Amino acid sequence: MMNDTLSFEAQWDKLHALLDFQHAHDNTLTIIALGGLSQDVQRLWWQSEAPFDLHPSALLQDSLSLYAQRGWQQYRNDTTLFHALNDHVTACFDSQSHCYFDLELHQRYPDLPLIKFWLASASCCCRAYPVNQGDLWLQHLSLTQAMCLAMEQQSYSPDNLVGYSERMVIVVDVETRWVVFCSEKPFLPFKALGLQFWHCCYP
Repeated sequence: MMNDTLSFEAQWDKLHALLDFQHAHDNTLTIIALGGLSQDVQRLWWQSEAPFDLHPSALLQDSLSLYAQRGWQQYRNDTTLFHALNDHVTACFDSQSHCYFDLELHQRYPDLPLIKFWLASASCCCRAYPVNQGDLWLQHLSLTQAMCLAMEQQSYSPDNLVGYSERMVIVVDVETRWVVFCSEKPFLPFKALGLQFWHCCYP
């Protein structure tokens, strides 16, 4: 049900068409962060008649939450998805930076961002210290933006290994052994472990 038949590119193009029709193209990141590349999630959105803005209505939030809960119940039976989602929740509450290499999963399951956010949000009550839901949402938006940039880079260089983190994209060219960090923290080029490391600015 959630593994849509349309390719990621087709879903992206369709979403842009929908957003342009609604004059809501400025909110593309929010829509993607809430799984809006999924046809099932799009149907929920249209049925709610809620506007495409930064603050979904309470009714739409309830619908998306229920959808995500059902998605988690289905996805946790898949070993790869279970570990990816579990690792994401762990990373959300870890002080150490985490790099994701799950672009293929996002392409196969376009509602994955929504499931990720719902699961992390639902896990807040299990923490030994209080977690600000607003901060968690901003973190999720930052990760979604980096994921979109990583997917774009992957489309340019499908043979490269591409990962992302908050406000960072990493591109590994296995053939040339070049590693490019797109981040906000510049560094001079250097070699280590037989790899050449380069920096470019995060957009």
